Amino acid sequence: MALWVNHQTSAELSPKESTVIELSDLNTVFPSADSLPISPKQNLKDQIVETEDAGNNEIDPNAALLSNKNQKAEQQTKAASTDGFKTGGGTGAKESDESSEGALQDESSSDNDLSLGTLPPPKKRDWKKLSLKDLSVHGDGTAPSASDDYLPGVASGERTILSTREFRYFSYYNRIKELLRQHWKPNIEREVAKLWGKGQMLREHELVTRVLVLLDQTGQIQKVSKVGASGVQEIDEVAVQAFIQAAPFPNPPAGLIDTDGFVRINWDFILQTASAPTIQYRPGGGNRPIR
Repeated sequence: MALWVNHQTSAELSPKESTVIELSDLNTVFPSADSLPISPKQNLKDQIVETEDAGNNEIDPNAALLSNKNQKAEQQTKAASTDGFKTGGGTGAKESDESSEGALQDESSSDNDLSLGTLPPPKKRDWKKLSLKDLSVHGDGTAPSASDDYLPGVASGERTILSTREFRYFSYYNRIKELLRQHWKPNIEREVAKLWGKGQMLREHELVTRVLVLLDQTGQIQKVSKVGASGVQEIDEVAVQAFIQAAPFPNPPAGLIDTDGFVRINWDFILQTASAPTIQYRPGGGNRPIR
């Protein structure tokens, strides 16, 4: 998923009168694709992201990303692992080796027991002394960093460190993202498995479903509009349903509430299918100016 902060007018997505969630497609909200507020391929600008601490509070005049603080990264990198945001810096599970000498006990062998053409007797493990690292494979035993923000053009690295500008509503959008992830990620994985089971191939490298969501002042969804289709109806439906299942999103900040009493949020759900499907986000805010 990916989140953008965009500027929209009240007429672009008007509130409905009933309390039933209304779903609509592109043509009911925008007259043509040319009028869409954002493009799936546009440069990084006003996108809300999660980042590790760069160790400074410098303001980078060229920073195009929004987060919980101002900071400047000498070189922007994104964790190679695609998953919910994690700050680890390690390489994951550790391969058991001779460093686990305390956990390995050779109770029956010595140099004199080894002869040409015979295998050494197996070493016995003292299971009481084994740690989780001893039981894992590869890596250094420390959790790796991860990110599921959509960051094209940012080099992969061990950690996610980005130049960002402080966005005062970051925590609210991040709460929405955490709730959406609980529903969209397992549901989209299940839907992709179904499609593959039917023999349907996902030919596009990136499938992007874009929605525009209308919330009332309590955080209840009043309308979900699909403003950009991925080309696969089942994929689009999962994205729309994720918002409905994750709602409500209580206590929206007063600064996000428009003059008509509603909050408008743009959100892109991005499914990458290069080798195995990976799930990313590009969330975008309502029509409030950045400040």
